[in-house]
Amino acid sequence: MDDRYSLTDAFLYLTPPDGRRELVTLPLTEIPEATVRAFVVHIHNAIADAGPAGKRRRALIPAAEAELKRTLADTTGRRRAERELRQVTDRAKNDVRIPRARRELEAAYDRWHQLTGHRPT
Repeated sequence: MDDRYSLTDAFLYLTPPDGRRELVTLPLTEIPEATVRAFVVHIHNAIADAGPAGKRRRALIPAAEAELKRTLADTTGRRRAERELRQVTDRAKNDVRIPRARRELEAAYDRWHQLTGHRPT
C-alpha cells in the first residue's frame, strides 16, 4: 500500500493478494487528511500482522483436516439415529390410535366445513 496527497485528494494505491494494483481516491474536502493518514497506518499494520497470522493459520490446517476426516468417518451417531428412526416408524405403523385420530380429525374438518363453508388445510 502506498499513499499520496494533493491539495484536494488522497490517493491510496492498494495491492490485493492477486498482485494487481488498485487506486482509491478519497476527497480531502469530505474526509480530514488526518483521518485518511490514520486509516493508512491502520491498513499498513493490518498487513504486517497478516503475515504471522497467516503462517499460524496455515500451520493449523493439517490438524483441522485430520479432525474433519475423523469426524466424517465416524458414523456412530448416524447409525444410532437411523436405528431410532426405524423404531419410531415401526411403533407408529403398529399404533392403532393413529388411524382413529386421523378419522376424528377428518370428522372435525367436515364439521368445520359445514359451519364455515371452508375446509381447514
